[in-house]
Amino acid sequence: MASHFTKPKPKTNLSKDEKLFAAEILSRVYESMRFDPDMSAHGQLHQCATFTDGGRFILSLNRLEFERLFTIIEKLENERT
Repeated sequence: MASHFTKPKPKTNLSKDEKLFAAEILSRVYESMRFDPDMSAHGQLHQCATFTDGGRFILSLNRLEFERLFTIIEKLENERT
């Protein structure tokens, strides 16, 4: 008979350092975003306005930073489930 219980997932709390690193990446993304009148059917104050990076944003990470970001994403995804 199959078990109806799932194995609990280990706690995946982000460390302070991981939170700061993720915030830095998100800040770079946010700073690159601008209202894009060509992509938006609404004015920039409308809730459905479209914001894009307009080709301005280039994120460059070394291998260690890339893997670190992946680990943070995995932890966040595990917290959702």
